[in-house]
Amino acid sequence: MDVHRLNPEDMETRLTTPFEKGLTTLVDDIEHIESTTYNGTVVVKVYLQPDASVDRANSQVVALSGFICGFFLRPRSRPRSSTSALLACPSFS
Repeated sequence: MDVHRLNPEDMETRLTTPFEKGLTTLVDDIEHIESTTYNGTVVVKVYLQPDASVDRANSQVVALSGFICGFFLRPRSRPRSSTSALLACPSFS
């Protein structure tokens, strides 16, 4: 399976939904999650509680990303960026 050729509905079924379910189960102190699925791309935004440990949440998200891609995609079809996570932390000053 080449994830870059999947339509958004297939991406949502194969990656987005399992990833969101995993996040709600495995990542501490989530306030809410937003996701958008495009052709071959999934963007998931994880919003944490104000007192959450960003380092801990980042580690949990990265671990889950690797698991989801390894479980739901054959190794040769994994996009290089799918096993890493970017956790953006806005400053509210």
